[in-house]
Amino acid sequence: MYYQQTLDVLKEGVAKFTPITPQIEENLALFAGAKQYRVVTDFSPLTKVADSANDFVKNMLGNANTVSNDWLYTEQNTAGKVANSINEWNAIEEQKDLFPLLEYSAILDERTREDHRELDGVVRPVDDPFWDSFNPPNGYNCRCLLIPTLEGAKDITKTPKVSEEAVPTMFRNNPAKSGKIFTTNHPYLNNTTTAQKRSNFGLGFPNEPKD
Repeated sequence: MYYQQTLDVLKEGVAKFTPITPQIEENLALFAGAKQYRVVTDFSPLTKVADSANDFVKNMLGNANTVSNDWLYTEQNTAGKVANSINEWNAIEEQKDLFPLLEYSAILDERTREDHRELDGVVRPVDDPFWDSFNPPNGYNCRCLLIPTLEGAKDITKTPKVSEEAVPTMFRNNPAKSGKIFTTNHPYLNNTTTAQKRSNFGLGFPNEPKD
């Protein structure tokens, strides 16, 4: 089943870094359900443009390969990075009496996004709301880090204005606080109804009581 395959792959990515709590498992299940729903709705128009059954199958398989392999690998990698940030944030909280500041550090090389390069060197207190939205990863394959910093070692900088292009809304998340690997601002989810999300697109949720 496509939904179960997606869920298993995402859980594998997360489990490498942090225990899968019921809240995280439900969040991953919702993402997997939304992904399956997106695949079904994307494939539906192919039936209208195909000249024959063979053309339909050919078009469907081409799209399915992209969604199943390319996208899913990226999503698994992203889920792992987000899960790892939970451990990193928990460590930050544990030592914030000693290191009350955080410095945003971009990996400055030829692969660095210009938008993330501009965030490099931002220094804010650990408890600043800025980190609720801009805790890395801040994009697919983002390599940015947060560096715990002694008080007085760095000057606190102004809170930067960050554009949607720099950090898309779907990445503005601190999973250690929200309990979510994927937010409802993800394209799979942001155009769906509350009823669809409550039922997980008719698929239900893990550990959900059965009638």
